[in-house]
Amino acid sequence: MDDIDGPAGGERPVPDGATGRPRDRSRREPSPRWNPHVVVLVVGGFALIAMGVRLYRSALDVVYSDFTSRGTHGLSDVEDGDAARDLVAMQVEWTVGPLLIAFGILSVLVGVTVLAVRFRRGASR
Repeated sequence: MDDIDGPAGGERPVPDGATGRPRDRSRREPSPRWNPHVVVLVVGGFALIAMGVRLYRSALDVVYSDFTSRGTHGLSDVEDGDAARDLVAMQVEWTVGPLLIAFGILSVLVGVTVLAVRFRRGASR
């Protein structure tokens, strides 16, 4: 039964590299609440939101400035190629912009939730 508790004398074996000395505090360790990956997630989320808003506004500019000024919805100048590129770019921006905004909001919410859970867990200790 004494073998279950460890070696005689109540001492437990120390794993390699583990000592009884306190850690060297000269090297600054990041706070456990501020994980750099979570910070990048939140900053990246804001960047996605900004890019999505910019793409969506660009698509709206093409719709309301180009098409209404020509009066034919831009289809009369398809031969020169610029109107066709404008139409394709507008459709891509119209589709991708809201997706980037949604993914940006989602990543900001995930980052803030992770920080809130860590803060809550740290406050209860």
